[in-house]
Amino acid sequence: MAASFLAGCAALRPDHGPRRTTGSEDAQAAASTASVAARAPDTPSQGRGGAAQVAFVDRLAVASRDELASLGEGLRARVVNGAQPVDSLRYALWMATPGHAGFDADAAQRRLEALLAEGGLDAEGRALARIQLRYLKARIELLETNARLTQENRRLREQIKALTNLEREMGKEKGTGTE
Repeated sequence: MAASFLAGCAALRPDHGPRRTTGSEDAQAAASTASVAARAPDTPSQGRGGAAQVAFVDRLAVASRDELASLGEGLRARVVNGAQPVDSLRYALWMATPGHAGFDADAAQRRLEALLAEGGLDAEGRALARIQLRYLKARIELLETNARLTQENRRLREQIKALTNLEREMGKEKGTGTE
């Protein structure tokens, strides 16, 4: 995790702006992140603290579609079999991660809200749940806004089409009218 953080910091200029990285630097950073992610615990017995949670989130961030699918199967099984709050949190984080068939922002939001209401998470888990919940709420809001704007766009296009047809009809009447 520290290597990923340092790799990110190294990509910044002193004025805090991004600098261009070479392909080999990008590959090294990706390898470092993948190395951290490979060591990330996927079961609560392997780690419950904040560092373990961050490593798990990092693992979600770099996992392939197949890896995400297999992670989901294990997480779902633990939740179904009477999960600890940390298991439920990880399952919600997995559901909130795009790029796999189990992605469900609404279900993830409901689970995170329930976890926060129950109060079984430690401080790091609550912080992680709150930040993910904020992200999900913003994402859902953006999707709703996008749907509304798409519908408004469709309605306006229909109005433009109707006005264009009306103008054509009015032009035809002027052109064929008697003087």
